Amino acid sequence: MATRPGKHTQKKRSTEKNLKPLVTLKKVHNFYISSTVICHTRYIMSQEKILPIFAIIVLIIGVAASVFVYATETQNASETTIIITINGNSYTIPQLMTSGTYKTISTDDGEKAGVALDELIIRSGVECPSCHDYTIKAKDMYQQTITWENVQQGIFTDDARVYFPNLAHTFWVNDVRTIEVV
Repeated sequence: MATRPGKHTQKKRSTEKNLKPLVTLKKVHNFYISSTVICHTRYIMSQEKILPIFAIIVLIIGVAASVFVYATETQNASETTIIITINGNSYTIPQLMTSGTYKTISTDDGEKAGVALDELIIRSGVECPSCHDYTIKAKDMYQQTITWENVQQGIFTDDARVYFPNLAHTFWVNDVRTIEVV
């Protein structure tokens, strides 16, 4: 079978035509890659602008939430009057803090100042204070029982805590609500 020179030439041209688009496609592909790099750079630059804005918004929300919580706690604390019961008599903390003499004790946790605990018990009307032991109860129902000798060395502070210089920290009751005569 004889081939016509025109067809062979046409096939050759067809192959050349096929090569040109590959070269063109490669050029287009190179352009596409470079445009992708440009787009990616723009995307990163937009992220660099958005990230600080997002961080500032989160920071503002956090500060606003903290202020709200603090304001709510302060309002609730001022509305709530803590009542301490000693020997069946009820007192507020300001009443207790003005009804005894202040003293400072040295503990292994530093110096603590408050009202003498023995004076508070005597002023509450306990007869023969040295004849009894005393159970100090906290708001969460934690309690410790101590002797009169320890009461004489203890103090009551304005944040409703009792401290004793010669006793372990487990006897230091926080958030005191009741002192019972045993």
